[in-house]
Amino acid sequence: MLREEGVDDLYSLLSEADRVRICYQLLLQTKFEKQIKTKNSLDAKTYPRMDPQEGLLDFLKRHKIYQELTPLHSRSRMVQKMLNFKINGKSKDYNPDETLSSLAMKRWFTPVPLIREYYGEEIAIYFEWMNFFLRWISIPGACGLIICILNRVVFDPSTSPLSGLFAIMMACWGALFSLNWRKHEAGLRIQWDNLFQSERRLEQIREDFVGTTKLNPVTETNEPYYSSKDRMLRYLESVIIITPCFALVFAMLICCNNLNGIITVEKHGDSFVVIPMLADLAAPGALFDADSDMNYIITVFQVVLTLIFNINFRRVATWTTDRENHKY
Repeated sequence: MLREEGVDDLYSLLSEADRVRICYQLLLQTKFEKQIKTKNSLDAKTYPRMDPQEGLLDFLKRHKIYQELTPLHSRSRMVQKMLNFKINGKSKDYNPDETLSSLAMKRWFTPVPLIREYYGEEIAIYFEWMNFFLRWISIPGACGLIICILNRVVFDPSTSPLSGLFAIMMACWGALFSLNWRKHEAGLRIQWDNLFQSERRLEQIREDFVGTTKLNPVTETNEPYYSSKDRMLRYLESVIIITPCFALVFAMLICCNNLNGIITVEKHGDSFVVIPMLADLAAPGALFDADSDMNYIITVFQVVLTLIFNINFRRVATWTTDRENHKY
């Protein structure tokens, strides 16, 4: 049948990853009790049997006969291509001067299709993530370089408004990066035709997730569903709860910076961040003089207050996130 379809051998039909996966599935489905030679060579007292239907790999791992199953490097495909090259001359599939490592060194991004063909999807997905991350990190990298130059040429680095703007941008970038990677990964699962081979996909659903059962048009399976309209209401609830928390942190930072002498009337004038009553305490000769050892008390106080805020805000954030009823 392979000859009729124009396939000369299994090397042309199956990739290295496919062959390794088939071998692993065969080993995984092998039952210990059916392996007469293996069964007789292992003493039943030293290696007791637990279940007649126990798999061979499970039995060997339970008794610590083997720890990890790892496929070794295979040169079979390369040898086959090399023989075809020597027999037929020029070949598009084989270049003796090109290897996977040499191809990777010649490109900005890792050749994921070649890695997937040889190592499989579990390894290839890591390099695909690295390529995706490098593309996305170039955006804040370029913005950070521009802001660094502007802070040195135009603004004072200690009072530059671009630093705070960059921090807000990075927070938004992180959320968008995570969201777009999930979409990209889902597309790869379908493109690589291993959507149902990954058991972890089902395990990613949160145990506390509550939703109505609905048919997924992509996977054609029944999955729990929670409407975006209901989740938007939960998002609004989270914003209402979190906003006072941010305001409290902002107020704490302003007060501590006034007491530390970072915010002063001389530097910031009539700005809303200046609190004269607190700033005067950090003035020269005052109780918390910015150049005296007493100012360390304010630093310690700020550290302790920050730890207390972190503990309580983490509880608030966890509670609001659970209320948003995320699926994953």
